[in-house]
Amino acid sequence: MGGIRLHYDERERGALKRSITVMPAPSQIEIAFPPHGQTSLSVGDTVYLGQRISEDTSVKPIHSSVSGKIGEVKRDEDGYVISVVIENDGADTPDSSLEPFSKKLTEATPEGIVDIIRNAGICETGEGLSVARRIEIALGGAKRLMVDCTECEPFLATRGRLIIERATDILNGAKILLRALEMPFADIVVDNSDIGVIRAIEAAVGNNPLLRIRVADAKHPQGDKRLIVNAVTGKETPVREANAQIGYVVFSAEACADIFSAFSKGMPQIRRLITVSGDAITESKVLDVAIGTRVSDIIDFCGGYTSELNKVVCGGLMRGYELISYEKSVCKWKNLYSR
Repeated sequence: MGGIRLHYDERERGALKRSITVMPAPSQIEIAFPPHGQTSLSVGDTVYLGQRISEDTSVKPIHSSVSGKIGEVKRDEDGYVISVVIENDGADTPDSSLEPFSKKLTEATPEGIVDIIRNAGICETGEGLSVARRIEIALGGAKRLMVDCTECEPFLATRGRLIIERATDILNGAKILLRALEMPFADIVVDNSDIGVIRAIEAAVGNNPLLRIRVADAKHPQGDKRLIVNAVTGKETPVREANAQIGYVVFSAEACADIFSAFSKGMPQIRRLITVSGDAITESKVLDVAIGTRVSDIIDFCGGYTSELNKVVCGGLMRGYELISYEKSVCKWKNLYSR
């Protein structure tokens, strides 16, 4: 199967050499809703960290990434919610309903695991698909789980840093998926672009019989799940079929880490890892940001620009798009910003 082989230099992967920086949530955030979104909240209502703020039956529940008060509810011409603006009180007061999974994983049922993941609102980056829904689709058809830990774009270092610093979270999330899918083992797929990343995942996996490391060539678009299956098995997924139809299911490293957070902390998906890099930014960083953080706040946090700016590209150099407004905000189901 095809793909463009990637060769990175220090300029392109500079962010990989820096630890993940947790960016404090700004004074105001704007959280996007999926199409036909609904909420019962009104201006002035108090919200808490991790509180569900969407009231529809969407498979993508929306949660507040800060505590504070509702500043504005933006709606479209049909009355559906586009986004909710929250004035951050800086306290991060957690919602009282948040609690970790208190039982042993062996006591969890596949249905129970899917419910926890669904209620946490965990989505795959870029695809918009609910992880819970993807598990349901895979049940009964897929026989082999793969965890995508590859980087498929120049300048991106999100997954590399996630592996180096939080590999255990990824692997624990993979074990939860194995339990939900009733599978015997998972393939942890990394690319060969950085030996430090490979060594970090090898150290975390150790001799665990549930997890097997697979090293693939660094290619674009390796993030395409069909290419991950091909890289590991040599098999091609027919154009009109899903991976599950030929026996495979692929989840991202980020989704696995978010699943573990939902189980270990009771925390829904309220933050994202992003890479900020390129010639014009003062300091390249891999950031852990609150969902709803505006691009303008992210640029300011990285020190602003060092030279005349040509454009801001969202989603990666190869497949990304030019961002017109810097008032767009980080969103959990799109790659990368809200409507």
